Amino acid sequence: MSARDAPGPGGPIAPTPPSDAAGSAGNRGLRRRAPSVLAPVTYLALALAALWPGLFTGHDTIVGNAGDPSLSIWALQWMPFALGHHLNPLFTDYLHYPGGVNLMWNSSILFPSLVLAPITLLAGPIVAYNVLTVVSMSLSGWVAFLAVRRYTRRFLSAAVGGLLYEFSPFMYPLYLLLLGPQRPSGALQGYGFVARPTSFVIPTDLQLFSGPSAVFDSSVYIGVPLLILAVVVAIRMRRRPAVLAAAITLLCAMVLALGGRLTLHGAATRIPLPWLIPEHLPIIGSLLPVRLMVAGYLALAVIVAIFVERVLEEPIGRRAGGLAIVAVALVPLIPTLPIASAQLTIPAFFTDGAAQRLPSTGSVLMTPYGKFFPDYPPELWEAVSGMAFKSQLGIVYTPGPGGHLVGPEMDPLGQELNAVGDLGTPAPATLSAGVRATYLADMRAQDVTTVIVGPSEGAAQVTRLMTELLGRPGISTGGVTVWYGVGALTG
Repeated sequence: MSARDAPGPGGPIAPTPPSDAAGSAGNRGLRRRAPSVLAPVTYLALALAALWPGLFTGHDTIVGNAGDPSLSIWALQWMPFALGHHLNPLFTDYLHYPGGVNLMWNSSILFPSLVLAPITLLAGPIVAYNVLTVVSMSLSGWVAFLAVRRYTRRFLSAAVGGLLYEFSPFMYPLYLLLLGPQRPSGALQGYGFVARPTSFVIPTDLQLFSGPSAVFDSSVYIGVPLLILAVVVAIRMRRRPAVLAAAITLLCAMVLALGGRLTLHGAATRIPLPWLIPEHLPIIGSLLPVRLMVAGYLALAVIVAIFVERVLEEPIGRRAGGLAIVAVALVPLIPTLPIASAQLTIPAFFTDGAAQRLPSTGSVLMTPYGKFFPDYPPELWEAVSGMAFKSQLGIVYTPGPGGHLVGPEMDPLGQELNAVGDLGTPAPATLSAGVRATYLADMRAQDVTTVIVGPSEGAAQVTRLMTELLGRPGISTGGVTVWYGVGALTG
């Protein structure tokens, strides 16, 4: 007789049915695992709903606005291309040819590019970029949920914190960073990316309930109701270590986001602030102060989640009032939905295989040649061509006058292309022998084999200039004008 069957004081003990015990344990395990599954699925669904118009609507549409994403899209293509061709993924001469670019000094998203390489190879860098935006947004909410869950017991309170963070406005190789080639110096971004005190409370056009005027530094907005709630919770619950630490983190992030000197009405004053010390340090000085609010929003999520946790412990009447306060505090952060998308200008020449016939040596001189023309991004055209050529263009940081240069070298020909193609200066009817010799020498220094004039407002004038310089008209194909065999003219 087993111990389970031994008679007790009132007779034999009836054994517990194994199936019931296993089922009960299974149900408990399912209930414990449910939040872990529900949270990431919820944040992913919300990200998809918010970003949907920019997804799956064509090979040339991206989530967000045109401009900065072009370099990220280029980086997504560069990583698998570099690894597949046994090239250094941290340095490239496919942009800013022939000097090249130290990618450790640029926003080259190297690790995400490696993770998303299979998607890039299968569907192209634009689809990979859209996937990256969805994944990064949903993962931000989920990871914030996991962080907040350490300080709360309830799923709902942690979920609110993660939701706040997901929709908040907003190291490999040190050798290459510190000692590698083509290292720029100085504060790369200048002084413009700082918060104004009013930026924390005045909504921008990125919020559903926008204010009368939008401000530049949109990534620091908190709103008056949420700021008041954070202050009250920090004071009333200051004895909780998590609340105190989060409040200090939020305060520090807000102060540092103001930059080294207080900015009022768009102009910097002489009033010094704490960021004045690190902004003069190497590397750290290139950080954008407003981006430090990413830590502030996480701290804010902790504060709100702990408050929700406390509210849920109250009687039903006070619980409803507390949740209403949370709703009022969070409503101003609701973004304008759906989140904007942009359709990029991509000539068919770079996607129909024609670019694959370009010479594998030397470089392609492309226009538009200027620095900041987000609707016509040449580095994006290079990326969607599958890295079929090299170019001296690219909105990247390289060494230059005063420590660094952003964009291509402005040699005499580059200055002419910038003036004619980007600034609206009419192309000269004729070129003197001296000017022609100078421009051809510039092309020879860049080892130019092909010239491509892409679509832009000044494309007609640039075509006229290049026809005069090269002595023959280009070939119109795939939305661009191409001059092949240019090396023979410059050699």
